[in-house]
Amino acid sequence: VVVLIVCASTSFVAMLAYTPLLSKIPKPIAENELEIKDLSAYDPDQMSAVEYARLPLKLRFVVNDKRKEAGLKTIQHGWGEYDEQRPFLSELHTNSASNFTFLKGLLTEFLTDKKKLIEAKDRFTRLQSKYDEGKGDFGTKEDLDKERAVMGIWLAKYFDDAGYGSWPQFPELYKAMIMNAFPPIDTLDSHATHLDELTLKEFEARQLSFLSVMDQHLALDHSSSNRHVWDSQLRH
Repeated sequence: VVVLIVCASTSFVAMLAYTPLLSKIPKPIAENELEIKDLSAYDPDQMSAVEYARLPLKLRFVVNDKRKEAGLKTIQHGWGEYDEQRPFLSELHTNSASNFTFLKGLLTEFLTDKKKLIEAKDRFTRLQSKYDEGKGDFGTKEDLDKERAVMGIWLAKYFDDAGYGSWPQFPELYKAMIMNAFPPIDTLDSHATHLDELTLKEFEARQLSFLSVMDQHLALDHSSSNRHVWDSQLRH
């Protein structure tokens, strides 16, 4: 009984915390709102990875949903090449607020509805299982390892280009900064927890933690000092 009371109380607190955000949850996307093109226009051989990444996140969600409905593979380009993306970093940074807000709205929607929370956990668990079976966006474990390497190169090139060339000399400081930007929302034990190992309560807590991290990034993005730094460096 005590456990049920605690779980119910925590869910109620989560509801109170995020109910004010319900009015800000993006409405279902109408095709005329985001100008959905013929699905073939988004194919990798028609639209480059850089062009696709510049689309609003919610449009990419719609495109992939429609591709799944049509029996087509979803589009995931991964981290890509830093040098190709560098001319558009200002745009990426500017668009991040609306992309964060959209994703935050999706999470808030199921965190304030027990039925949708259960459905989300089931959906995410099935998606994770596809990855385990080598059927995810990056296929096999070897493919995912390659993507990890691509991510590492992207970050190193960004550090070099952004004036943080001392990362090889002071790795512990850069590791600390990365960990501050991405505090763990799972136990650090060299084991990626499978979602079917989590109770519904634990799954909810993890999503709330992720929302908290996004809130911190949104607050930083909106800060005048941070915006000034980006504007001064990216106007060139």
